[in-house]
Amino acid sequence: MLMVFVRHIFSCLEGEGTAKNRGLRAKNLSPEKLRLWRHCACPKYYTGTHNGQWFGRTSLEVTTWDAAERTLSAIIEALDGKPKAGAVALEDALEHAARSNVPRRWIECW
Repeated sequence: MLMVFVRHIFSCLEGEGTAKNRGLRAKNLSPEKLRLWRHCACPKYYTGTHNGQWFGRTSLEVTTWDAAERTLSAIIEALDGKPKAGAVALEDALEHAARSNVPRRWIECW
């Protein structure tokens, strides 16, 4: 199972030095809870296994948890080989090209 997690930046963990924002370390969260903390803008990553294949720490290149979950869903769909919504099969594209005014030599190279 692939999962999203956070790698916190220093300013998120330590805070900015004010009494209001003392950082996550001041909350005395366990390391596991820190990894799964959703309420910050730190970089999101994923790790785990999918279909028996191991994926080490890999950046999702997003900073919100919702965007990370959407990106990971797209990655899982791609790994499963499911076509994206609106994707067209090659055979359908070739049939459409044959019916339209696409030159025959272009179709043959596909």
